[in-house]
Amino acid sequence: GASHLQFSQKGLLGLSFGNRVEVYQDPTVHALTHPYMKHEVMKTVTSLQFCPYEDVLGIGHGAGFSSMLVPGAAEPNFDALEANPYQTVKQRKEAEVKLLMDKVAPELITVDREALAGVDVPTLQEKLEERNKKLFVKPSNIEFDPRQKMKGKGGSAKRHHIRRTVVEQNRASNLKGDLEEREGRREGQMKKDAPVFKNVLDRFK
Repeated sequence: GASHLQFSQKGLLGLSFGNRVEVYQDPTVHALTHPYMKHEVMKTVTSLQFCPYEDVLGIGHGAGFSSMLVPGAAEPNFDALEANPYQTVKQRKEAEVKLLMDKVAPELITVDREALAGVDVPTLQEKLEERNKKLFVKPSNIEFDPRQKMKGKGGSAKRHHIRRTVVEQNRASNLKGDLEEREGRREGQMKKDAPVFKNVLDRFK
């Protein structure tokens, strides 16, 4: 009897017994009368496998590996969305993710529309308070042009370095004064008590 059986993508049956391999057409439709193809190897056959999308039958035997061409054994056209033998690494990863997503129940991946449309009020309030605590002071522009020296005693690079140093020092001092003034103004506002009205209409007097 046959020791190994293998079906191809187009329904051809490959079987082996001893060192012989035979291929039959439409074994599930017609009775097996004569083989479509046959092949003999040197040693006993140990395994059979049709190559997908290729008209090739791989034969493993005691002396190694052999292959035989079987016309019409494989599917001539493949669906790239289902099984693409030439897919890249990126396409294979995307296919694996799609298969995993298909296994997940739909109710586990649905999105709450109310949660998306709502606003995280506590977080927004914290951000606004944090922003109000910071002091924003725009540094003032300082115009400074070093005095032109005698020829040969000062270059344009040195003049640019002097100008930049003086401007940065003046800007830092002005910025420090503005911050101290604003901080004092804010402390004065914080210490000021809110007026208390006995009547609601007193605030308009």
